[in-house]
Amino acid sequence: MASEVQSVSRALNIIEILARDPDPISLKELSARADLPSPTAYRLLNTLSSEGYVDHMTNGLYKLSYKFFELSSRNVTSSSTVSI
Repeated sequence: MASEVQSVSRALNIIEILARDPDPISLKELSARADLPSPTAYRLLNTLSSEGYVDHMTNGLYKLSYKFFELSSRNVTSSSTVSI
């Protein structure tokens, strides 16, 4: 088994949790679902938010941003050119 970077695995887990839930989620709920201490979840969410991948809403809840959609649509646009 290849070695993994724990913080990256944890951040990806948070992204997957947010992607599965259509509604914004609280820090408490996210940390419980991710099985992480709240301070750890907060730091990861803060980093994801500062990089534009997660929106921290004014009511304190978290949701995925549209950055994933933007990234994936760039890939689709650039790789789906059709020649006639």
